[in-house]
Formats: sequence, C-alpha cells, structure tokens
Amino acid sequence: MRIKINLSSENPIYLSTSYNRAVQGLIYNLLDYEYREFLHDKGYVFNNRRFKLFTFSKILGRFIIQGSYIVFDRHISLIISSPIDDLIEGICNNIIKLESIELEINRLRLESIEFLHEPNIGEEIIVYTLSPIVVYSTLFTKDGKKKTYYYSPLEEEFSHLITNNLKKKYALLNSSMLEGKVEVEPIKRCREIITSFKGTMIKGWHGKFKISGNRDLILTGYRCGFGSKNSAGFGMVEVYKDVRIYTKVR
Repeated sequence: MRIKINLSSENPIYLSTSYNRAVQGLIYNLLDYEYREFLHDKGYVFNNRRFKLFTFSKILGRFIIQGSYIVFDRHISLIISSPIDDLIEGICNNIIKLESIELEINRLRLESIEFLHEPNIGEEIIVYTLSPIVVYSTLFTKDGKKKTYYYSPLEEEFSHLITNNLKKKYALLNSSMLEGKVEVEPIKRCREIITSFKGTMIKGWHGKFKISGNRDLILTGYRCGFGSKNSAGFGMVEVYKDVRIYTKVR
C-alpha cells in the first residue's frame, strides 16, 4: 500500500539537508505505541537481519537552498510505502486526529491523504527514484577494522546485493524463498547523493533505472524499497511516466 500525505503551512517550510531522521521519527510517532515499539526495537527478522518493511520518499515540493536549509514553499508532500497494510492504516488513522504535525522547526497541517494506485509490474520496468538507492557491504581492513563500502550502479555487486536483499524481504512476507534475480541498470548518468543520517554519511544513487528479472522480487522492491536503509528514507522508486514530481526553483 502506498500513500501520499499532503501538508501545508502558513509560512515557508525550513528543513535541514539531513531531514531523513526527522521524517522517520514522524512516521514512528504516527504508529500505535505497541507496534511502534516492536518496529523500532525489533522489526521483522530474517536470519538475524532486521527489516522494517517500509520506505518513504524525499520531501516533494518547490524549494530553494538557503544556507544549510532547504526552504520549501507552503505546500509539501511525502509518499510512504509498505506491504504491511496495518502500518499504513495506522499512520492514516492517527494523522487525521492531529490538529498539527511537527517536522523539525515547522508546524504543519494535514491537507489530504491520497491512496496511490499500484502500477502493473512486469519483468521489466523503467523507474525513477523518489529517494536514492543505497547498496553497501561491511568489509574488514587488514588490521581488522570494519569499513563500509558503498557500491555504484556500475558495479556488478550492485544488482547482486539488491537481489539478495529482495529475497529476504520476500521470504519474510511470504514465508518461502524465491529463486531468480533482478538486474538494476542505470539509464544515462545517475547522481550520487550523500546524506547524513544519525551522524553517518550514507551514499546513494538518484536517477532513472531499468529493472528486470523476477516479477515478484521487483514487486517486493516497489512496495518495500530497493537496496538497504529503506526505513531511513532510501530506495523508493516510481514507474516512469515522463512526469516531473518536484522542481528546484532556479
């Protein structure tokens, strides 16, 4: 299930360039207490790997960069996606009860919630990112120290690790393993995006991709997010329809 939350303010909306943590916190706070505690502290576990099984877009709207802030006009939107209907329904049920919504230094009001139609997903689709796709491995240096290596879409491991990640998510949702693979290929040149999240610099890729392979795995990625760190606001895509969803003011 995928929703688009439309928010507004009486004043321009100031957000830090590392607002992902604030958006993640907002989503958790919109869940019922018991489910929020479960999701935050434990999540859905597969072979000792924890998954939250939701993702969200960048903030959508017209904006300018002003110093260390992104300044949006008085209307913004946020898209949230999850295959767990209770998660999405809980957000909707709770947000409509609030007189106002706090996001960093801003006090916002709910304008509307849109339930978005899921497009037909086949064995090959063209998508654009609503939030950057992150793929990484934890490696060890010669002296035994941990090192995080972020892969680019031009490296073979990019699609391989996305496939393995999707298989785990599929197994959690369907209680069975699935064979097959997914290839994620950039179309034209993608943009590397570096985001600070809880003091850690995360590298992801923003742009248009061709995704091909097992349909069920692709559908799992569409609903949960592709790659890693989905619940931190990474890996959300939309099927390409040649429309612009946000515009930077020049």
